[in-house]
Amino acid sequence: MPLNFTLFSNNNNHKHPKKDEYLLNCTSSNMNITCPANYPPTTFDSTSNQTCPEYFRWIHEDMKTWKNQGITKEMVERLKKTAHFRLVIVNGTAYVKQYTKAYQTRDDFTLWGILQLIKLYPGRLPDLDLMFQCHDKPSIKRKYYQGWRAVFGHPQPPPQFHYCGDDSTFDIVFPDWSFWGWPEVNVKPWVPLEKDLKEGNAMKNWTSRKSIGSRNQEKGLRTQICQSNHYWPINDKRLCKSIKFAVEWGNNNGDKAQEIGKAGSRFIFEQIKMENVYDYMFHVLNEYGKLLQYTPTVPEGATALCSERFACSPMGLQTTYKIETMVDGPSKRGPCDLPPPYDSLTVQYLRDQNEKIKEQVKTWEQPNTWFNW
Repeated sequence: MPLNFTLFSNNNNHKHPKKDEYLLNCTSSNMNITCPANYPPTTFDSTSNQTCPEYFRWIHEDMKTWKNQGITKEMVERLKKTAHFRLVIVNGTAYVKQYTKAYQTRDDFTLWGILQLIKLYPGRLPDLDLMFQCHDKPSIKRKYYQGWRAVFGHPQPPPQFHYCGDDSTFDIVFPDWSFWGWPEVNVKPWVPLEKDLKEGNAMKNWTSRKSIGSRNQEKGLRTQICQSNHYWPINDKRLCKSIKFAVEWGNNNGDKAQEIGKAGSRFIFEQIKMENVYDYMFHVLNEYGKLLQYTPTVPEGATALCSERFACSPMGLQTTYKIETMVDGPSKRGPCDLPPPYDSLTVQYLRDQNEKIKEQVKTWEQPNTWFNW
């Protein structure tokens, strides 16, 4: 007998059944779940007249390295020793080959998000073959692929997908796993978490809030540093001292700290919506697929992916979060339109401005140089 998961959304304290065109086919007698034969659908004909947010332009920058020569199978397979998993999509079906287990459930929730994307825009993604690393920091260092180092090593960097990237690395940025929940630390999926953040903001005004800075904030801040433009830069080489200084600066510059907080909140609530997260995923994978110089095939030992393999398991917070974030049918609109790349002068200006801000804060952090801004 299939297990019937009834999905509810909380709206004005009344529960309404959630539309579910993608019913989970779970059987209580066989938890060795196999994917349904008709999974997933492969047709999608909706279009969108909306332009993606400005930050989507950085997708072009992430792909720029491979724009001229493309991406070869050899370049992808060079990452076998460091990647957590290899994701292949062939004819709309996703397959995964696990190389090593990621910390906690980062890999599971990343793959879950990709499955929801496939269901949201069925048939729209090209065939793909990519490697994904789930660590905290990007690792494909630019310095190893420049000058004499490139002559004795590999002149072309391998295309590694990651949650973070910066100007010193080639890692391709992909949305963080925790948009679908982080059960180990009880962080809810983004939609209910966003609601909690808004309610929390409304409960206390800025001046009545207490300042707190601790080692426990390290991992959360590290993630935020990678993903937001409205931020106070934190030096990850001296993380705790840098956080302590930021808190002290905020206590002594309340008006300016409030400006930064409000700008960050506006960006988060207006620009980081789940439809934008899925559209970013779509475009970064679509642009990557255009660069492949070979036809992806399912590697030996890979496993087909479907929602049943992730959500048809003993109930717990992991399963709850996955069911809560399960896409219930194809989107009624297509992905937003990807804006064109920045011109080289604009990119350099933005990078120079970012570096200038970091250097200024670094100077203020030095002993005997701290003052009100």
